[in-house]
Amino acid sequence: IWVGHRGGLSRINTANFFVKPIQQYAGIKSSCEFNANAVFKSDNDRIFFGSSEGLWVYDPSRIKSAAVPPALNITSISVNDEKLPVSRKLVLPPGNYKIKIEFLGINLKEPALVSYQYQLLGYDRSPENTRSTSVVFPHMVDGKYTFILQAYSGDGVAAKSPLAVTIIIKKPVWKQLWFYILGIILLTGLLVAYIKRRDYLHLKERKILEEKVRERTQEISEKNALLEKRQKKISQQNSELERYRNYLEDLVNERTKELLEAKNRAEESDRLKTAFLNNLSHEIRTPLNAICGFSDLLGDEKLTKEERLEFIKTVGSNADSLLLLFNEILDISRIEAGQLDMSKEKFVVDAVLADLETRYKVNNTKKLEFEFVNKTQPSGMELHCDKKRFLQIFNNLLSNAYKFTESGFVKFGYKISDQSAHFFVSDTGIGIDKPEIDKIFNPFYKVEGDQSKLYRGAGVGLTSVKKIVELMSGEIWVESFPDRGATFHFTLPLPTENSTDEASGNLKTKKNKDILKGITLLVAEDDPDNYTLISRMLERYGAEIKPANNGQEAIDFIRANPDIENCVILMDIKMPNVDGIEAHRQIREINANIPVIAVTAYASSEDIRRIRDEKFEDYVTKPVSAQTLLQVITKFVKKDL
Repeated sequence: IWVGHRGGLSRINTANFFVKPIQQYAGIKSSCEFNANAVFKSDNDRIFFGSSEGLWVYDPSRIKSAAVPPALNITSISVNDEKLPVSRKLVLPPGNYKIKIEFLGINLKEPALVSYQYQLLGYDRSPENTRSTSVVFPHMVDGKYTFILQAYSGDGVAAKSPLAVTIIIKKPVWKQLWFYILGIILLTGLLVAYIKRRDYLHLKERKILEEKVRERTQEISEKNALLEKRQKKISQQNSELERYRNYLEDLVNERTKELLEAKNRAEESDRLKTAFLNNLSHEIRTPLNAICGFSDLLGDEKLTKEERLEFIKTVGSNADSLLLLFNEILDISRIEAGQLDMSKEKFVVDAVLADLETRYKVNNTKKLEFEFVNKTQPSGMELHCDKKRFLQIFNNLLSNAYKFTESGFVKFGYKISDQSAHFFVSDTGIGIDKPEIDKIFNPFYKVEGDQSKLYRGAGVGLTSVKKIVELMSGEIWVESFPDRGATFHFTLPLPTENSTDEASGNLKTKKNKDILKGITLLVAEDDPDNYTLISRMLERYGAEIKPANNGQEAIDFIRANPDIENCVILMDIKMPNVDGIEAHRQIREINANIPVIAVTAYASSEDIRRIRDEKFEDYVTKPVSAQTLLQVITKFVKKDL
């Protein structure tokens, strides 16, 4: 609304009723008086005002082009007058708190005219407007609140996006569900005991009364009055018992309702487990079908060399998919049991992510745009954490982005702050509905955006990613909209000056076919296929392979050759007659200098700890590769590598 008056010319914003004196910006003198009804609006929306200083023409459209939104920041958060680090999520123990939030909206054009609108969801019923740069909530009790803040310039232009802070105050003990359940159980027990006691006394009194009636029939008239009195008392007791019975029925109904809710939750859990088992069956059978089918086709002598190589590649790819599925499920069980081992080593992030970009571009059959955004300006940033788990995080996120994106791009990279590195993986895929965002990190939960398309996976990848990020002292979250893609963010702490590297133990061996020449390898393995696989892997490097079908044969071989030199034993753990653990103990009594390397399908932390406690020189877990076996064996033989 434009207003001409004796004091000059003013503009009123009807959104927030802010009155802006125009003469301060348009050069109108304070002595200028605008005439009543001397105003005209032209076809091009310009406004003409008549004044004591002449005719003034004003173009309102210029105001819109000059509008600049303020920059909004939360500057501090205080709890009971104690300042805490500014965070988007604040978790407090049970109690009554005074919380003060300070903020600032910066507008260089009109800094004094910045106004604010805030609302504390779960506390306030409606938004509040203020020009103050702080707000205090004096009495906040247990619950979950969301503080939402927006800033407006003097022209009514809002900041680009509001800020939100989640405040969680935990419930005290007396508000916990288990406390209510315990109270109900104790009260029910006391009531039942009281009722049984009253019933017992009632029966006892009745027997005494009947006995007196039989003994004193001659005093029936006197006892009738007493009997009526007692009957009245009994009637009162019956009424009281009826009230207690009704009360107990109400308690039973409440308990039945609680049990029904628990039953529904159990059925939902059972449904998720059933869906997971069905999905897991599909995810196992699909690669197994390819492995078995193409393995049979490899026996066809009519295959060309190119077809045979393509079939072998397909078998290997599906075997890798199956192994990845097993590893993800094992990781989840290890994390839940607190048995996931995390190592630490320093490594350059740019090299790792650039290698991932190359790997995904090679296998990019969808022709998506894969881009590591920091590649053109490498920072040389180092992390001090488990490199294998870091790769697992990015592999899972990139694999999901590729799986759910049919066209567009997959971009990933990082930003560096003072204390942490902020990583992201962004895609243009199917996106995630808002109700599903809080569920995608739950075990066995899968997003099925397009019902006409089946997306592979067991629903445990993002769960393991979240758990590993948290074990690395980081945080992970996702931003997404349906059909507009998703962006996964996670942070990891940067290494401090006192961080130390831990050797990775990786040994790069030369591609030398005679690297194991002169070495005797005793392979103790009861499975013929596994023995054939290991022998074929290692005999091409010049090693002399000796078989042992069980632990006893391995012991007999060493007993027959007690002074053998340049010998390494590959010992399977689970074997008939004598297992690998017992065989290792007896071999140590015969020759304590022969290196014994455990080859096992057991991969839990407890199994690995047991192998180390038995003083094996080293161990490898199945499935094994030739490169892994060479790296371990060459550590215990005298060879120039």
